[in-house]
Amino acid sequence: MKRFVTLIVLLATFQLAFAQTNSSLAYGTDTTLEFTTWNIEHFPKNGETTISYTAQVIEMMDLDMLALQEIEDEGAFNDLLNELPGYEGFWTGYDYSGMAYLYKPDIITVENTYKILTSYDRELPRAPFVAEITVGSEQFIIMNNHYKCCGDGYLDQSDSWDEETRRYGASVLIKNYIDNNFANDQVIFLGDLNDELTDNTSNNVFQPFIDASAEYMFADMSITGLPSSDWSYPTWPSHLDHIMVTNEIFEDFVNGTPDIACLKPDDEIAGGWSVYEDNISDHRPVALRIKMPQNVTSISNNGTSNKLNIYPNPANKVLNVSIANNQTGQILLFNSIGKLQTTIQVNAHSNNYRIETEKFTPGLYFIKWQNAKGLTITQKVIIKH
Repeated sequence: MKRFVTLIVLLATFQLAFAQTNSSLAYGTDTTLEFTTWNIEHFPKNGETTISYTAQVIEMMDLDMLALQEIEDEGAFNDLLNELPGYEGFWTGYDYSGMAYLYKPDIITVENTYKILTSYDRELPRAPFVAEITVGSEQFIIMNNHYKCCGDGYLDQSDSWDEETRRYGASVLIKNYIDNNFANDQVIFLGDLNDELTDNTSNNVFQPFIDASAEYMFADMSITGLPSSDWSYPTWPSHLDHIMVTNEIFEDFVNGTPDIACLKPDDEIAGGWSVYEDNISDHRPVALRIKMPQNVTSISNNGTSNKLNIYPNPANKVLNVSIANNQTGQILLFNSIGKLQTTIQVNAHSNNYRIETEKFTPGLYFIKWQNAKGLTITQKVIIKH
């Protein structure tokens, strides 16, 4: 009984602290597009408490897209989504842990998700998780990754299993992949990269990118010059969580320089760092703001949200989809990791369609409606049997 009462008091105190002092966490704005990396250690490390706390932090930060690492439980990730009505998301698993994306569908359309470089287990024990997205009239390639941890600080390339050598090899592989596949695209590579940007040249695992400064930039380099109490991993202390961008994004910087911050939810919690670390993570989120692309119209504000109606939700054997105004286009059903399950072509002669859901594995899915004019609406649906 004592433990149960303590948990209730802690939760109430946490919520009260956030309700009173949340200004430093409100980083999202209407005029910028935000991308964030956040390692949420062993999510959910404290069960439902972690899910509730994390949802509160995400709502207060108000960011457009978050790349998450150490999301170990897909079911818990779906529970987190259910507490965030303004977000959609995708999850993918690995032998150790998982990675995920959260994003605002009224701003961002996720066109595709997939893993790359999956055959390089030594350099990349967790293959990069890529999301191809559209924002207004612009396309971006987002690459979420979690480099191998640990080491002694020295890059020993004579030892292929040296931790620093493995991270260096990961940087070489990813740079080559971007050069060969996304040479002219707007690429954002971010994640828990488990090493310092400021190591000397002979020991710097990011040197392949640093040497190509005309094409690549670590947007969070300025954070390394701040006091260690402002870094993303303050208990070591070190700054390990990074956001790198290609030169196609340089011109999108607000006021010509990276608008970057290591956000500090622990400053807003009654109990400070110890409560944050015990209940959420040992890492802080790092967020980048760039200029909002042109022609971005929020679905939630433009009167189109009522054009897609799905029921029942949760669905068992059948999911009904209703499209308003006799439009043409297509209905797509994706699973929780972004794999297309089925496509229905929509014609102007019918407004109502059915998806037989009995054959699908129970879990979280996403219905995407795209009309002939390019309007896209995405909604969550749960399939239960």
